[in-house]
Amino acid sequence: MASKALSFEGFHSEEELRVLRAIVAREDAIDRLLQWCGQLDDADPELEVDGLAAILQVRQLSLQVVDAIASWRRRMVTPQPFLWRGSNYLVRMTCDLDFVSRSQRAIAALDGVRLGKRNPFATIGGLDASMRLFWQLELPNEDDLPVLLDSTAMAPGTQIDEPSRVRLSEWCLLLEERRYGSFSRADALADVRLKTLIQREAEFATKRRVGGAKPRQETQ
Repeated sequence: MASKALSFEGFHSEEELRVLRAIVAREDAIDRLLQWCGQLDDADPELEVDGLAAILQVRQLSLQVVDAIASWRRRMVTPQPFLWRGSNYLVRMTCDLDFVSRSQRAIAALDGVRLGKRNPFATIGGLDASMRLFWQLELPNEDDLPVLLDSTAMAPGTQIDEPSRVRLSEWCLLLEERRYGSFSRADALADVRLKTLIQREAEFATKRRVGGAKPRQETQ
């Protein structure tokens, strides 16, 4: 009897597979960043560079997700949202790094700078600050944006510098919210990673208070 097992790839176009791979890589990197943020007992000033590297890696993977979705959409007559676990992934990206904004370890690693919420590309102001700036700039319209964001549409050897990629990707997410609606504050606060970090920081604070209340043991 022939096996009925089909490969995951058999259900998807190459463009869709590229999006899925980019999302899986990004989700894995975010989980590693969360793990670093939550390792408060092991916080070592000499290892804070690992956190900075993790934040920058998530930025790069976020740009790759936007690039892949732009390529996927460019083949469509009527653009559709890319759904991941039942939600529009581009809209979800607007707030799924909110836990970094309250991470005490991330703030320490950034010399006291707190990254704002709604900040998928780890910029100083985040999406909301960029939105205020975008009103003053001449930006591409929604129809032209996928071509500019899709790296596969560029001539060989052509590249967009990273600041421009970040700006265009932020504009893409803001247009996505305009078209499909944004996450509510309640949805953002219900994010599993944010709740996990809040719990870990609360447990660490409690542990430190209890430990501080104990009498100091003298060495013999």
